[in-house]
Amino acid sequence: LFTWLVDRPHPLSASPRTDDLLLLPMARTALLTILPAPVASPAPSVPPAAARLTLTPASQLPAALDAACIATLDKMEQDSPGLMRRLIEVYLASAPGLMRKLRHAVAHSDLLGARHAAHTLKSSNANLGALGAAKLFAAIEIAARDGDADAASAGMARAEVELSRAISALNALGHPRESRNEHHASIE
Repeated sequence: LFTWLVDRPHPLSASPRTDDLLLLPMARTALLTILPAPVASPAPSVPPAAARLTLTPASQLPAALDAACIATLDKMEQDSPGLMRRLIEVYLASAPGLMRKLRHAVAHSDLLGARHAAHTLKSSNANLGALGAAKLFAAIEIAARDGDADAASAGMARAEVELSRAISALNALGHPRESRNEHHASIE
């Protein structure tokens, strides 16, 4: 799929479409997170308990995460053990870099770059239940789409704070044992 669909322009057009610039990175991320990792030996029929996340009860979830979204992910985790951990790991690995790209794009009035980074951050935060962050990145994406660099810039400070909260919350959710002594996450 990577070779023939994701890393190539749309087959019916001579050049990549604007939509491809937004959709193909998301497709690449989706394939990385949804497809099972290559396994050298046959996987056991029931994964060890450590491979499956034990989720915090909704009443104890960090405020940055939506309980209904996390419950949906938990149901998916039951059918695909390890999926949620992989999603969180990809998020934690990619969100700081995307924020750097967004910060740079907004600072240099690169509205297409800002739109792309904000769109990706919006989607990844929404998919993992960080709806407050997703809403702020959606506003930046809309401002960039509408050509309003000032509005995109104005939303950055709140978006950075909310992203930091989301990173901390998802880090705690993905690594519950280690998070007890953890400091606040950094988005660099």
